[in-house]
Amino acid sequence: MGLALLILCFLEGALMIENIEIGRLFVNPDNPRKDLGDLTELCDSIRAQGVLQNLTVVPAEDEGSYFVVIGHRRLAAARLAGLAELPCVVVEMDRKTQVAVMLVENMQRRSLSLVEECEGLQLMIDLGEPVKSVSKLTGLSAKTVNRRVKLVSELGSELLASSRGRDIKLDDYEKLYKVKNKTEREKLVRALGTSDFDWKVRAAVDKQAREERYSAIIEIVSAFASESTMKQWEKSSSGRYFSMQIAESVNHAEDFAANLLDVEYFYATDPSGGVYVFTLAPVGAVTSEDGGKAKSDERAKDERRKRVSEVYAAFKQAYELRLEFARGFRASKKMAKAVSLMAIDAMFNRRSSFSADVFRLLRGIKKFRNDWEEPGPDKGESFGEAAGKFVADNQDSYVDAEFVAAYCMLEDMGLLCCDANGMYVNSRTLELLYKHLCALGYVMSSDESALLDGSHVLYGMVGCVEE
Repeated sequence: MGLALLILCFLEGALMIENIEIGRLFVNPDNPRKDLGDLTELCDSIRAQGVLQNLTVVPAEDEGSYFVVIGHRRLAAARLAGLAELPCVVVEMDRKTQVAVMLVENMQRRSLSLVEECEGLQLMIDLGEPVKSVSKLTGLSAKTVNRRVKLVSELGSELLASSRGRDIKLDDYEKLYKVKNKTEREKLVRALGTSDFDWKVRAAVDKQAREERYSAIIEIVSAFASESTMKQWEKSSSGRYFSMQIAESVNHAEDFAANLLDVEYFYATDPSGGVYVFTLAPVGAVTSEDGGKAKSDERAKDERRKRVSEVYAAFKQAYELRLEFARGFRASKKMAKAVSLMAIDAMFNRRSSFSADVFRLLRGIKKFRNDWEEPGPDKGESFGEAAGKFVADNQDSYVDAEFVAAYCMLEDMGLLCCDANGMYVNSRTLELLYKHLCALGYVMSSDESALLDGSHVLYGMVGCVEE
């Protein structure tokens, strides 16, 4: 029990209970609990037996009025039941202590949502209470207080409040920290608590990384090339622009900068995220007609490659989400049958062998030492050593071990529902993997479902969905 409640218990024992008219009792404006829940059962109980436990109140600014500190649900239910007065203990308590008491009382009843708890703790900080003191008053660790207060400061109270009423974990909110753009975060909050949330967060983070990479590439390229446009490249009829390369990464851009020729360079950006670098054509190197056709053909190839790469990127994102679930998976006894069925399917339907790379990633191992290499402190362990250790460590939790074995037989980064051209191809193994993961609690996003059944818009964008 927190210090604030200990003080309150002492005060209640020392003060008299008095009946106060219900019209003089008001909800405390600082009460962190905004949703009082269903009052029907409590109202019926009060009608039958009256209020059996007194309310704790403090004097309000208006003389003769009181704010409730403990007993907000009893007050609301009593009003519904038509009571005229309620038994109360009147105490003197500063605002910070009131907030602490209301927080602890609600948390101990497990009646606060995560959002309400965060807002209550932030209010105590705003009132000048240091984290260490908030920790003592509420009984929460300083780390827990800091995590919840950070949630309000990072996301903002309005954005946080917009998700009120949904069953969302703290870890889900913290995933939003990875997205720097406020507008993007606001969009993602709408998806909190849905099956598409993880997919959309990862997509936003990947987009953010691409944009940062894009800016870094432009910064390097603009130091040796003049800005142009893709339209100038595409519409050039004189063969003016000759050599073109795509800077896909910062390393590519640095390579260009390190190996410059004694020619004039231009660069242009493309909505797809590429940075194109061209040089001027040497005299007589290319005719207008040939140059235009070559550029058109190359442009079409680039567009197709871009679309196919987007399909592959979507499957990579799906793989990472599955891997994240598998890393955190812990089987209960009720899941034993489902895990065994997954293992049976893995043994009879897997098209290739156990994936050592998937096992390595699940175990957080950077790399395996090759079997023919001599052991050494900087060479790590071999796959055989890691597997043997894993089996020994999981003798008492064989269901988890069985899951890992089955997952590593079914999972593979190369699992796709498309061929090298981005054409949809049914994958029996991927269907099995999703079937068993969903049976164990994994929630597929709508994008994953569409990738799996061939209905995803990306297939249509490359125009290669197999009829």
